[in-house]
Amino acid sequence: MTEAAKQSPAFRGFPERFVSFHWHRDTFELPDRAVRTASSKGCRNQAFVYEDHVVGLQFHLEIDGAGIGRMPKHGKDDLVQGPYMQKPEEIAGRTGLVSASKTILYTLLDAMDRRCSETERRLYHPTRGAFTGPSETRKQGESEWRQARHA
Repeated sequence: MTEAAKQSPAFRGFPERFVSFHWHRDTFELPDRAVRTASSKGCRNQAFVYEDHVVGLQFHLEIDGAGIGRMPKHGKDDLVQGPYMQKPEEIAGRTGLVSASKTILYTLLDAMDRRCSETERRLYHPTRGAFTGPSETRKQGESEWRQARHA
């Protein structure tokens, strides 16, 4: 993770270094005004944040054991040899990474949920009292939407 990641609400809870699943050569250039938040020897642009509310990832935190099992069959065209490419047998042997990847994924999703809730509160409930949390805000918003719709 880069220094910018430590300042980003989305990436603040990430470990400084971790191993993730990465098996293809696809990559991207950063959009204008995006800030790189992760890189590796094999891929300069592993993650970025754009204007503090859009996140892009090159690596795969979403993979699970079933996905690892399907990869050699359904993703064989992406599983190419290269100095930083994980081979199918290496991926299959790293199922222990699934739990760590899920923890990091949920850290990211929780951070994004908090950010959305804070933005929602600021935009739609600026005069309300203490923030009650994402699910309560959603309930309030849905209730107000229904009332406005039937008014």
